[in-house]
Amino acid sequence: MKYWILSLGLFFTTADLMAAEVATLDGKVHSGEIVSISDGQVTLNENGAPVSIPFDRAMAVRWDSPAASSSAETRAETRLRLHNGSQTTLFAAQCDGRNVQGVNPAAGDVSVPHSAVQAVLFKPLDEKTRGQWEELLAKSTSDDLLVIRKGDTLDFLTGVVTEYGEAEVNFLYQGSEIPVKREKVFGLIHPTRDTGNGTAIGQVKTVYGDVLFVDSLSLQNQTVTLQVAANASWKLPQSQIREIDFSLGRVVYLSDLEPEMVEHTPFFDTVWTYQRDRTNVGAPLRLGGVEYTKGVWIHSKTSLTYRLAGDYTRLQAMIGIDDAVAANGLGQVRVQIKADDKVVFEEDVAALDAPRALEIDLTSARFLHILVDFGSGLDISDHLVLGDARLIK
Repeated sequence: MKYWILSLGLFFTTADLMAAEVATLDGKVHSGEIVSISDGQVTLNENGAPVSIPFDRAMAVRWDSPAASSSAETRAETRLRLHNGSQTTLFAAQCDGRNVQGVNPAAGDVSVPHSAVQAVLFKPLDEKTRGQWEELLAKSTSDDLLVIRKGDTLDFLTGVVTEYGEAEVNFLYQGSEIPVKREKVFGLIHPTRDTGNGTAIGQVKTVYGDVLFVDSLSLQNQTVTLQVAANASWKLPQSQIREIDFSLGRVVYLSDLEPEMVEHTPFFDTVWTYQRDRTNVGAPLRLGGVEYTKGVWIHSKTSLTYRLAGDYTRLQAMIGIDDAVAANGLGQVRVQIKADDKVVFEEDVAALDAPRALEIDLTSARFLHILVDFGSGLDISDHLVLGDARLIK
């Protein structure tokens, strides 16, 4: 069955719209076709009925977007990092001193004010240069840095970047403007501006890997309009967007917090320290074949206490035994979670159990207590993972 929707005087059928999921702060997931995103709310058609969700109650909008197609673009690829944290790709990037212009694979021809750009990366990062590049980004400087790679080392000159094109970077160095062949330049880093992303209402992720913090956004007639920086408005097809994340400032990952108290009682003599965002051997956290970049790894018998101060309403996570040992059928623990003195979850978790979702009410709780106790198999392979564990305000 097709449902006809009226939006801004335009008729179209839901057959023309892409299916999406809208996750909300109360833990619900609405499925349907997104009709519009405007006036501070997301409107979707769910089972033939319109549902409107305010931005401040939405967590994320996710589309089952197709994988990014291989670009036929043959011009040089440049990665931009904006002062607000956005990261995007441009082909044929050039700067006239006022604006950086280029071709974005999702949005086409775009422009960003030069003043909004923190860094320009002309060459791909690898294991030798990634850490060095991040160190340079964190460096406090009042001048531009022209970064050059020498073997496995990144070196730089300080000065002023006046403009650049596909062939050269014009660089004011010690009073003289020097044209530097762009093929020799690894990247450019500009002085940090205190703009941050405090005004961002959400984070837009494209199928090409762009991550854009946006000050405003709207979706009408399957076209998304984004305010990516001052005087920089981009338009791109809805099909080029994978996710819109509205959770900024309202979600805190458990692994980003320091527990107020950590207690560990070894079964024998081996001490197992709980880990954040990795296992005890530094491997990624995995449950049921899914890798989690955020989460905690806890061995029995360990107790973690977090101070919440009544700031959060829920704990969400995937819980299970780490894949590294679960495949052998090893590992069984007793998990107890308390909000203050109230037990809100208490169950056995075993290696042969499928990972399952946790949704714990923490309304008004001052403390969160997580106890991973011994199970029936001594402490052998008692490697519990709370994948994507996060606190919702």
